[in-house]
Amino acid sequence: MGDEMPLRDEALQYSSDEAWECKLCLKHINSLIWQCRRGHVMCGDCHVLCNGQCATCNIQLDGIRNLALEQVRDRSLRKREGKKKEGGGKPKHRGGKEKGKGGGAEEMAKAE
Repeated sequence: MGDEMPLRDEALQYSSDEAWECKLCLKHINSLIWQCRRGHVMCGDCHVLCNGQCATCNIQLDGIRNLALEQVRDRSLRKREGKKKEGGGKPKHRGGKEKGKGGGAEEMAKAE
């Protein structure tokens, strides 16, 4: 039962990473995410190169950004960065005190 969550998280991460991948150049979209009226997404470079027509369905591009997808991507990236920072730090001692800052046997002996 405990193994289900990591698999679920990995699946969500994979599918969300694909969501902000440009379908034309297949690169991760790090800046603005553009889309046609039918929802096909692309990066800014490909948006310019398409000459006003969606490369997937050939309808006219109206300069529509996918703001919701940009926000989801940015939150996901911040969340990942936060997890990396949490995992990289030193573990805290019990009681939340640093070593040598009170609470240890040495400090108790000094106080007597």
